Amino acid sequence: MNERIRERIIELNPEALFMDGIDGDKFAFDDAIVGIASRCAMSHIIVYSESKVLDILMNKYDMTDLEAIEWYDYNMMGSYVGEGTPLFLNDIEEY
Repeated sequence: MNERIRERIIELNPEALFMDGIDGDKFAFDDAIVGIASRCAMSHIIVYSESKVLDILMNKYDMTDLEAIEWYDYNMMGSYVGEGTPLFLNDIEEY
């Protein structure tokens, strides 16, 4: 993801949360960002592609597909950390 997109997200909502990598890499999942969601009467949030997140978990962190799904479900999808919590897009081509 280019720096302009990151800056735009921060400009729209300084409280929007980016996902850090397992190893603390603050940019680990930037390539999985597919957009910014706006919600009625709420702040903008970051939208991550579920399939891209899983790809990063498998490739960058050497997880099997099952390990990546379990990690994602519990540590990412299963975590609510306030209004800045990211949204995860389930890519429609998987259906």
